[in-house]
This record gives sequence, structure tokens and C-alpha cells, in this order.
Amino acid sequence: MAHPQNSPNDQALLYLHGGGFVFGLTPPHLEMLAYLAQKMGVRILAVDYRVAPDHPFPAPLDDCATAYRWLLKQGFSAQNLVVAGDSAGGNLTITMMMKLRDGGEPLPAAAACLSPVANFSDRGSPPTGFSDPLLPPKVVSFYNRSYVRTMTPATP
Repeated sequence: MAHPQNSPNDQALLYLHGGGFVFGLTPPHLEMLAYLAQKMGVRILAVDYRVAPDHPFPAPLDDCATAYRWLLKQGFSAQNLVVAGDSAGGNLTITMMMKLRDGGEPLPAAAACLSPVANFSDRGSPPTGFSDPLLPPKVVSFYNRSYVRTMTPATP
């Protein structure tokens, strides 16, 4: 947990990293979170959740929900927690909120998603002529298949 000096003891940001569901927490993520913790003056807990293909859905989602519940058990109230994530972590932010809501659990005060993965189907293919140098379609397809495995891509 990043814990800046003089940060409130009762507030925290739970951060769920990106990485296509197949990469763990990286040094660039840790650097970004240390910077954010200092600038925001708030504690940040980064979850290094299990990753696919060894641990497909729902393992990463379960790990993130467990980390949120752990914060509650540490005495943080839901209204003083924020959940955020990028890419795959953005997806986990959204799906964790749905899991908590459906389970009748207290929701955090806010959630923020940075470029969340929102579509596991092939229907969301990029338009003809579009090329992403960081995420070619074959790579995205591998990441998605690794995470979804046998689940239907439309599974909430």
C-alpha cells in the first residue's frame, strides 16, 4: 500500500491494474501509483490479482473483491473508498462493482475506469484500416480468450 505522509487514515483508493488479464502488477504501474498517492495525498492499495491463462475468470475478479472486503475489515468505510483501474483493471472495476451490488454489499463512494476493456466478443473489432501498434487484433484475441476461457463473452 502506498501511504503518503499526512494522508487521511480513513480514506483509500483501491487500484486494479491493467495488463490484458495476463500480466501482473508492473513497475510502471507502481511508479504511477506512487506519484498519484503523493499528488492526491491518499493511501493506495494496488491489487496484484491472479492472471490468466493459469487463473481465468472469475479468479482475478474474486481477488479484487477480496481486496475490497479486506479494506472494509480494516475499518475503512465504503463511503471513504474509491476503486479505479486501467484497461483490464477498468473491466475488473466495473465487474467488481456489479458483483458487490448483486451481493448486497456496500459500494465504494466512486469508481474510475481508464480505457476499460468492455467487449470480449468479436463484434467490437476495430474498423477496417484501424491499427493499434500496442494491441494488434491477434494479441487482443489471445488476452480475451485467456481470460474468458469457456465462459460466454457476454457473461456480465
